[in-house]
Amino acid sequence: MIELDVNISDVQYSDFFDRFIPNLLKTLREKGDLKNPVLRAASKRPETSAKIVKGFIASMPKSSMEHLMCKLANANEDMIVTALNNLCQKNNIKVVLDSAEAVAEQNK
Repeated sequence: MIELDVNISDVQYSDFFDRFIPNLLKTLREKGDLKNPVLRAASKRPETSAKIVKGFIASMPKSSMEHLMCKLANANEDMIVTALNNLCQKNNIKVVLDSAEAVAEQNK
């Protein structure tokens, strides 16, 4: 087995979280405790809730945003591995990637 270490130096956090916030709110609505008044309000106004969550994330320290981004990336490992394998195949690179794991630098 060969391990490939890739470093990401710049992330557009706003764009990245824009993609995942709607799914997060949908999951909370479907699986969350709707007795909780905050979750109930979020499920009734998903657009407003997305703006609030985005604002909250924007106010977080960079290390916290990196940690959150790693959690989201790791939760979507299958999608990432599939995309990378498709890219390799498209470019005639004869490898098969089996897994991916995001780790924030301060957590190494």
